[in-house]
Amino acid sequence: MPLRGPVYDLSASLARIEAETLQVWGEQDPAIPVEVAREAASRLPNGRLLIEPGLGHAPHLKDEARVVPQIVSFLG
Repeated sequence: MPLRGPVYDLSASLARIEAETLQVWGEQDPAIPVEVAREAASRLPNGRLLIEPGLGHAPHLKDEARVVPQIVSFLG
């Protein structure tokens, strides 16, 4: 599927984010490959990457019972 609208590369800005950050990514995401998540995570100084095996785009919606408790734990 082609991308629609403008695409912005904000990766250089990630190093300036000081807040603790959780990225939740589906390992099988067809829209944005997991390699993009790994690259972004490597630039976030206080970031954590949670890759969910077997899930695609929007893993928090695809398997709420598995993903949401991990998000809540991070926020806790």
